[in-house]
Amino acid sequence: MKGMDCDVIKDLLPSYVDKITSETTNKLVENHLQSCNKCSKILEEMNKEIDTELFNQDEQIDYLKGFRKEKKIAIIKTICIFIIIILMLFLFLQEILSKFNFDVDINKIYITYNTEEKIDENTIELQFNVIDTKFNLNFEYDTTNGKDIYIIPVGKFTYFSKPSRTVFSFNINKDTERVCLKDRKGNLKEIWNKDNGILIK
Repeated sequence: MKGMDCDVIKDLLPSYVDKITSETTNKLVENHLQSCNKCSKILEEMNKEIDTELFNQDEQIDYLKGFRKEKKIAIIKTICIFIIIILMLFLFLQEILSKFNFDVDINKIYITYNTEEKIDENTIELQFNVIDTKFNLNFEYDTTNGKDIYIIPVGKFTYFSKPSRTVFSFNINKDTERVCLKDRKGNLKEIWNKDNGILIK
């Protein structure tokens, strides 16, 4: 009878361990386990297996959590490195472009007279405003012949600001005969001469 009871209990133990047996069945199993070392050992082994499975599952979950965290960190690092590289390339390109002078067509710039200021008895400084819609402007001055002043606008490329009004000035004296804007395309625009004064209002 006892052997038969053990066979029944062995069949019930998996359900008992999973806690799906009724109260009556639980009491029957527990009463048997109190008097049967063999079935008690079987139950103990089953509980160990369950503990091992739960531990392995926890390890797998922890591993997956760690893997996902590492993956997120790797993605963030990659994005940051990519942004830094793009920014460095952008700044490098701007630095390169800032070294170049771009030709400016004087027929496409808007120029107006601004003010004049007497420097001394023989010298007057004339000041003009000029706007180019493509570039910020610098100016080169050619006074090689001593009588004529040639002003050559030079374009500078910029990323961070729109081209705005630029002011240029030059000094005239009793020897100056004319002042011209000149570009590298061969265009020439006279803006002052000795006989008529300022030619642009």
